[in-house]
Amino acid sequence: MKHRGEISVFLVLMLSVLSSFIIVLIMHVRIFISRSEAAYAMNNAVRSCFGEYNKAVYQEFHIFLIDSSYKGIDGGCDAVADHFSSYLENSTISADSVHVEAVSVSDEQLYEAAALYAQEKTGIDDRVSEDGYYIEGFKQIVTDYARGNGSPGFDLANCYTGVRFYADITDRAGTAISLEREFSYDKILP
Repeated sequence: MKHRGEISVFLVLMLSVLSSFIIVLIMHVRIFISRSEAAYAMNNAVRSCFGEYNKAVYQEFHIFLIDSSYKGIDGGCDAVADHFSSYLENSTISADSVHVEAVSVSDEQLYEAAALYAQEKTGIDDRVSEDGYYIEGFKQIVTDYARGNGSPGFDLANCYTGVRFYADITDRAGTAISLEREFSYDKILP
């Protein structure tokens, strides 16, 4: 009868180790879930920004692009970043900082769109020269069309076919995370 509490002491020690393991496991799951929610919110914000392509320009000229003026007057990368931040805030994720790098519409894309547009209008598949005059004339046609269809601040120089978003986000667990997402219309279209 000398060893009367051995089993109790053993069980207490085992219970403390087991409970510590369970607590650590729960904390890791909580961190993983909050990071997953932040990544999901960022993906949704990116898709929402690109879901707002200029429909009038796409329907008439078959060019997917983000009109960074968002039917307003001023545009540019800062306008896209502000729009992106508002989508993040709507998902209850706070963005500490947002940086945007954008890919403008290339002359090659405009040339292909211009050739397709000319073929639709005239019925002739005749590729014209890729000189600057032809592209500049087509840019003016696209700009005038977009401005006439509800985008007074439309400017092809501030329209983008691809954007890379960088964001420093604080997730629900209070952890600061740096995320980067890239999206381009060229990667989703055949």
